[in-house]
Amino acid sequence: MPATLLYPSYFGEKGKVDEFYEDEFNAASSLPEFRTAFYDHDRLVDEPSFVPKFHPSIEPGLCVGRMWMMKPEEYKRFADSVEAVGGKLINSFDEYCFTHMFPNVYPLLEGYTPRILVFKDGEPVSAPEANERFKRFIIKDFVKSVKGHDFPAFVDTPISQAELDRLIERFIDLRQPLFTGGIVFKEFVNLKRYEGKTNECRAFYMYGKVLSVSKNSGQPESAPLVPMDLAKRFANIPSNYYTIDFGELDDGTFTILETGDGQVSGLPSSLSVPEYYGNMKKILKSKSL
Repeated sequence: MPATLLYPSYFGEKGKVDEFYEDEFNAASSLPEFRTAFYDHDRLVDEPSFVPKFHPSIEPGLCVGRMWMMKPEEYKRFADSVEAVGGKLINSFDEYCFTHMFPNVYPLLEGYTPRILVFKDGEPVSAPEANERFKRFIIKDFVKSVKGHDFPAFVDTPISQAELDRLIERFIDLRQPLFTGGIVFKEFVNLKRYEGKTNECRAFYMYGKVLSVSKNSGQPESAPLVPMDLAKRFANIPSNYYTIDFGELDDGTFTILETGDGQVSGLPSSLSVPEYYGNMKKILKSKSL
């Protein structure tokens, strides 16, 4: 039975794909193993009571989102809407939250990723704990940091409680309305650079298999990919579709930088979109046998 790929519509035009996903939609539409449908993402995130509708209607069976990031409560509403019309998203609400919010998956990655310090939403952050744990750290929420602002890329210790509180207040203000889960301090690591670009790679996983591995930071072709044996080591995280971002350290080894739900993770520009969907087709076909 064909899987249904779900894409955001173009500014509420229910029969047209968001232009960002146009290449993906075209690749999926060319394969008979996939159906496609659209939903109004803007209304989903802007209107808490909005119940998404799908165009064309979803047929019963597996649905795979290729869409913009959603907060957990938005994904729950989206998943409920899919199930109400007979579909089933590839990841349940719990599976979505597991890789979307890094502190959840961290225990499985400990030793292969920089150390973190977690403060749930509403808990006061502790400068003494940060000063004891790190020489330099990044401020994030459970999902992302902030970029493209005057907010510092990292924080050196020691830092006073008053200065840290000021930074946290600024961070939360910049992340709204996407602030999720609480505050995470993450150990800063130095990544190796090639022609001024860090060497970061994104691996997609689906049903316990590596779907793709590709460069993800504009680095040159000469930069090495994360070794496949390392990528395969993390192919059995409890999620059916997810991503892991790897980065090469100064010493040439690779570390895990981030994880994400595969449905809301962007395809790297270095990745062939038709090849990606061809690999997805093969994995889904083998899963259904």
